[in-house]
Amino acid sequence: MKTLNTQSYPVLNSNGFQVISIDQNSFWQYESGIIQAYKEVFNASAWREWVKCSNGCGFKTTFEESPVACPECLGAIEDFYSNKEISESVMDVLSRSYFQCLLLLKWDTVAWFTWWWKDSIENINDEKLGLKTQEEYSRLISGILADKISVASWEYYYQSETGVVPTYRTRWIGSAIVGINEELLRSNSNQVEAIIQRTSRQSPMYAIRANLWYSEVFSYDDSDERVLFARNNF
Repeated sequence: MKTLNTQSYPVLNSNGFQVISIDQNSFWQYESGIIQAYKEVFNASAWREWVKCSNGCGFKTTFEESPVACPECLGAIEDFYSNKEISESVMDVLSRSYFQCLLLLKWDTVAWFTWWWKDSIENINDEKLGLKTQEEYSRLISGILADKISVASWEYYYQSETGVVPTYRTRWIGSAIVGINEELLRSNSNQVEAIIQRTSRQSPMYAIRANLWYSEVFSYDDSDERVLFARNNF
């Protein structure tokens, strides 16, 4: 575990916040807090992913609206994300050759999380983006590169997950933690072509990325209104 310097962000220092970077060894100390924060973030209206139908009919909803049984097919209700699934997904990130996993703590409570890693655009697409056709892939690459000349050996950052627990969603805290994340990305940007993130137009992250010189380079045809953002001028 490493504590980051937040002197440039007095709103964090004056309110008892601490930003830390964790690895596989320190993950277990914060596992339960990460799980709770993750569930609260994706319970929000943009995603409504607290519970789902175990029959796979597509029903999902929030904690506040959780039914006893699925109203569409009467199937059993289960967690949208199990504790084990969340833990394994974070440990997968922490096992990569180059990653960053940050937590914002308010005393012992996880108020914000973000993790990202570096890889080739081909591997990121296969694992996370899911673009199937050459046309889709070409649109992505042209949108990312803009007027830059691609270097085959360069890699990309994929911003996998970012979320602020609703209780702590204020303008000042949001600006501070995004600023810290951007500083880290820029300081480690050698031989990296661009930063890529997938989010939803309904998510608070959409407006944040649009205001930080990110470009919307691809949109998915789905009910979640997912898009890909990229930035190469860092």
